[in-house]
Amino acid sequence: MLPASDPPAPRGPSLHLKLEDGRPVLLRPVLPEDAPLIQQGLERLSAASRTSRFFAPVSHLSDAQLDYLTHVDQVNHVAWGALDLSTDEVLGLGIGRFARLPSEPEVAEVALAVVDASQGHGLGSLLFGVLYCLARAQGVTAFRAVVMPHNQGLVERLRAIGGVVHHEEGQVLIDVPVVTDTDLLPSTPEADGLKRVLRMVEAALAEA
Repeated sequence: MLPASDPPAPRGPSLHLKLEDGRPVLLRPVLPEDAPLIQQGLERLSAASRTSRFFAPVSHLSDAQLDYLTHVDQVNHVAWGALDLSTDEVLGLGIGRFARLPSEPEVAEVALAVVDASQGHGLGSLLFGVLYCLARAQGVTAFRAVVMPHNQGLVERLRAIGGVVHHEEGQVLIDVPVVTDTDLLPSTPEADGLKRVLRMVEAALAEA
């Protein structure tokens, strides 16, 4: 989740946005140098959050896992992290990523992780909005989320923005269309919220 003092300098675009509580955050691409920061960030996730993200209460990432999470080409595998700008201490708040399926390159598996202390303030929506904008600009037409069956809140949120639910081997797969025309999104409060986030992210990307 990118926590540390003296983080790697950003390369590529970086977005200055605000959470719902007014806290300023920096969203930027994940870098290979972020490996130790992500390891530290894992420690700031609760066991429940680790299980939701990794499907097990993972307490340590191997070198191979860190290599996969940080060596991304930002085309077939896209990853962005969020840093807290409200404090002099460098604190990472979350990471979002998507990776194209080799058999269906227009479909990408998507995943988000937000540290528990920053959940409920809209950061997940911002990260999802960034991934959504980047995905549709690169020809991705659908996100596939793999969700644990007990996480019905997330299932319903994704369904409310157009997600189609499938069940496979004890997991829930949700395919969420990535549309270029937001008028094609459902008429739901969740979809309206996504539209607002996309407008915000698009404006920030245009200025980056």
